[in-house]
Amino acid sequence: MGERAIGEVEAIWRYPVKSMAGEALPQVFVGHGGVYGDRIYALLEPDGRASFPWLTARERPAMLLHRPVFRHPERAVEPPNWAAAQGPGMTPIFGDIDDLVVEVETPAGTWVLLDAEDAVDRLRQTLPELPEVVLRRSERALTDCGPVSLVDQNFVEDVARRLGREVDVRAFRANLYLRLEPDMRLDDLAGRQLRLGDRLRLLLLERQGRCVLLTLDPDGGPAQPDLLRDVARENEGTAGVLAVVVREGVVAAGDAVWLQEQTS
Repeated sequence: MGERAIGEVEAIWRYPVKSMAGEALPQVFVGHGGVYGDRIYALLEPDGRASFPWLTARERPAMLLHRPVFRHPERAVEPPNWAAAQGPGMTPIFGDIDDLVVEVETPAGTWVLLDAEDAVDRLRQTLPELPEVVLRRSERALTDCGPVSLVDQNFVEDVARRLGREVDVRAFRANLYLRLEPDMRLDDLAGRQLRLGDRLRLLLLERQGRCVLLTLDPDGGPAQPDLLRDVARENEGTAGVLAVVVREGVVAAGDAVWLQEQTS
């Protein structure tokens, strides 16, 4: 089955703590559980809905102003055995807590070590009226839907033209931003496979529905309801596509994007 190049990876983003600020990366491993180090921490409400127990910026917009970072960023790019795990039958082993230590810089300029016993109490100081929560850690990404989210950079720029202003791509909170050929639409590729770079292969599942989180300014400025209204009016309330990983690999900004041709 053939492939053809349709664009490139423009940007890669990761969010170590669900609903907190993200970080742009030059490259990262993407496995079956999602982007390495993505959303491996989340605040969980023990008495919340069983289907969605997470506390997010929808309820506490100030979460977006908290900036998580890995203490050892060089260890948070790929699993420590990735070089040896690319052969047949091998499985990547994720790094342990010492490899993936996460600290959060709060809006007040203080730092919170997430593995410390008092982490939630210290976060409570900069998250007003924080309910009773526990901090959950996971090896796989604690995402709402598919493990990997992609957004079409051309789509973002189309929205910006319609609104007559710049649109901050961070509002979409995607993992991968793709720059496709002008005649290609990521929305139209649901059900198809993409190869990114030499190895990573994704199956695009469905268009990603959007909620009020899209209206929140990543820097804490005024809400931007016109962005969600435009997505609802012009794109049936969706922006971007969710994907699962068919073959694990490392993706880098600037990598070519290849579309698997359909058989007749």
